[in-house]
Amino acid sequence: MVKTEIKKALQCLSEYLNWEKKMQYTISEATNPRYADAENTYINIDVKFYETEDAIHGYTCVANDDSAQCVDYWNRALAGEFGPIAPYVDPDA
Repeated sequence: MVKTEIKKALQCLSEYLNWEKKMQYTISEATNPRYADAENTYINIDVKFYETEDAIHGYTCVANDDSAQCVDYWNRALAGEFGPIAPYVDPDA
């Protein structure tokens, strides 16, 4: 019974990961880059994707993510492609 449940869970995880790989969107526009943490390890950007038309989405990227797309957006943000990166603002300050 336990082996069956573990096998089902692994199958679900595998299907999710395969779905996630297929769900790679292409940025049509990115603006408002800003550091999301005090250590400057995450960058938030506002993006529009070709696949979702005009909707604006929040996107957080990080240099060491497993997703090549995320790392690409991180590098592009650092290069200034989306505008200057605003400093982190502590929401509790």
